[in-house]
Amino acid sequence: MVAISGLTSFALAQFAERLRSSLGALDHGEVSRHRTVTVSIGVAEGSVRTRFQRLYSAADRALYDAKRAGRNKVVFSSGLGDINAREEYDRDQFAFRWPRKRA
Repeated sequence: MVAISGLTSFALAQFAERLRSSLGALDHGEVSRHRTVTVSIGVAEGSVRTRFQRLYSAADRALYDAKRAGRNKVVFSSGLGDINAREEYDRDQFAFRWPRKRA
């Protein structure tokens, strides 16, 4: 799991794709028995008020969607953009607070 803040959706997609291709291009040698390694990535976007469990679950669903779609892909979760989900996140009193950088 990688948590990132401060990126636009486009920059996040570029980052995930670069991560996928870079990990796949590494020489994994004996660990992979010299087979090609593929990387499937599920991405979920949220706000500082998004519960961690919901964000993690959405990313996990996107990961399995990437695997079902043929593996070696980056797939964004489609559920977090839903207006009802966004309203639910806003009402949630157990929101995950991302740590702020200290100056």
